[in-house]
Amino acid sequence: MNATAASQQPQLQQIADRHDDQVAASSTTDSVHEALFLFAVAGAGIVLNAIVLACIFFCRHLRRMTSAFVFHGTVLDVIKCIFCIPFATSLLNDLEPDFCGVLGGSYVIMVTASGFNIVASICCEAYTFSEHNVGGDGRGSLCCVMFGITMVYVGSIIIHLGPTIIGGVFKFNEAIGNCIFKYGTVQSYVVHAMWIVIMTLSMVGAIYYLVFFYRHVQANSTHRLASLVRASIAVSRGNTDSQDIRKIIRESLSRTRVLILITALYVICWYPLFILTLLDPGFLQPPRVYRLLTFVAWSNGALNPLVMLLFDRNLSVLKRRIVCCRSITRCLRCWGDDDDDDDDDEMTDTPLMVQAGPSGRTGTLSRGSSRRGSLPRGLASAAVYQRVGCRLCQEGQSHPGTNCNGEAGKTGPMKRDSSMCELHTFSVM
Repeated sequence: MNATAASQQPQLQQIADRHDDQVAASSTTDSVHEALFLFAVAGAGIVLNAIVLACIFFCRHLRRMTSAFVFHGTVLDVIKCIFCIPFATSLLNDLEPDFCGVLGGSYVIMVTASGFNIVASICCEAYTFSEHNVGGDGRGSLCCVMFGITMVYVGSIIIHLGPTIIGGVFKFNEAIGNCIFKYGTVQSYVVHAMWIVIMTLSMVGAIYYLVFFYRHVQANSTHRLASLVRASIAVSRGNTDSQDIRKIIRESLSRTRVLILITALYVICWYPLFILTLLDPGFLQPPRVYRLLTFVAWSNGALNPLVMLLFDRNLSVLKRRIVCCRSITRCLRCWGDDDDDDDDDEMTDTPLMVQAGPSGRTGTLSRGSSRRGSLPRGLASAAVYQRVGCRLCQEGQSHPGTNCNGEAGKTGPMKRDSSMCELHTFSVM
């Protein structure tokens, strides 16, 4: 028996060595694939975020203070995508990256700043929409923007300074391949849990203000035209461009949907990893699951610009200009036109104040409207605008300016532009 066991021992050792070699080769192959995935996330994220930044720089209607938080969030996404490069390199070479503690701490701050920036973006959009409702320009100011961005970073650093940066342990985890909090120890679990609580509070604030903003827009959608007419007449004394009112409403609804998607995307990408971390304090689950959820979380910075380019009406102008660019002449004309509409359905819209034509009837139609059949949507909105404006003039709730009394000198030297009540009378004839 002893001789038989001795003869089988080398064979068993060879089988064990062969199995270890297969496991090592499989692990190496998985590390290469994961490193390539991180490189792809970094490259795609940098390119897509660069496109968003280019849109903000080169589109004149986007170069305003209210776009500062969108710009800032895009810059944060670029930085988070750049962080994927050293982590991918460490996976590819199976080496700990240099300055691992600095990488881990700074990445945690960037992720927290991104969450706070979402809250700031929602508050900025709500403030801008409220400013437009009372007749303001809603452009924001440099001081407000700088204060908001400063508070994002001050809040992120101060909140993390005690519980996470000083108390946390940022070490390279070979099983996962990152330099974030170490798993399996009580101290790191407590610090990690505090970070999750901080991010949850920021997401709760973002969802609260987002629901408030969305309800504010939707609850007044039925009476939105009347309230904006009142604001443009009573506050701006008729100086507000009525065509911009429809554009403001469309942009606000579009940006609201984009912010909802970005907030939902943040939760979808990060919270599976957060929930697993909270439910597994002893780091007993397979490291492959942690690594997969970590890669999903890191891809958030590359998905945000994709959502903005696909669903934001302000940024969709780039898509239309690329489609329009079929020749050098058309490219110059398309990229030089800053007054193009937000969407193709703008072709069916018409200015809310339709001036009477020479025959006394309202004769200004939109480019895509038809004179046959019922009134297009734009003319129906114009009729509502005129009816509400006429009622406000009759009730004395507006300043007796050009909207109530008409204005001379626009349609001819001896003619007078129609007042709001005259426009309403012409439209119902």
